[in-house]
Amino acid sequence: MVETILMLACVRDRDVVLQTQAWKAFAKKERRRGQSFSELIPWIDFGKLIIIGKELGWFSAHRETTENFLAAYAPSTDVDDVLKECPEMVMSPLDAVTRVHELRNFLHPGKCLRQNTKIDEKMAKLTVGLVYISLMGVLDYYQGDPVDYIDLEIPVAIRNTLRWTEQLESSAPELTLAASSD
Repeated sequence: MVETILMLACVRDRDVVLQTQAWKAFAKKERRRGQSFSELIPWIDFGKLIIIGKELGWFSAHRETTENFLAAYAPSTDVDDVLKECPEMVMSPLDAVTRVHELRNFLHPGKCLRQNTKIDEKMAKLTVGLVYISLMGVLDYYQGDPVDYIDLEIPVAIRNTLRWTEQLESSAPELTLAASSD
């Protein structure tokens, strides 16, 4: 999911992405696959997408962003139970996406089968939580803005999950990320 969202973000901000050092390095390395953005984007991997996202500020580096996001669900027994079991989940979206990238290889079904990897319930909960925080991070950057030139809009259901951003802006504007100005 996170990789797909990051690819969509690249498509949305194609012109800006093309100017990043991360994209230029990727395109130079992969020039045998093509020259144009549309020829290369299918070949980009999760790690390169994260580097592009870091360069463009798609992920907040502030732990408070995650704390405020999780507080929006309070009082929720499910969230409280998960946080009691996995307190290490409370990290910045930038740290979360980095950790998801590290954990992803341990969760790849083929690798798990080949190496007989066992995933316990705590690790599964932690990983799902980190994926959610990673998604929240990049979606917070866009804040549900419509994407006119590719006729795509962030779905209403996802936008509704971002209502916490409005609460965050009204209670602590210094913690919010500035949305990209058009």
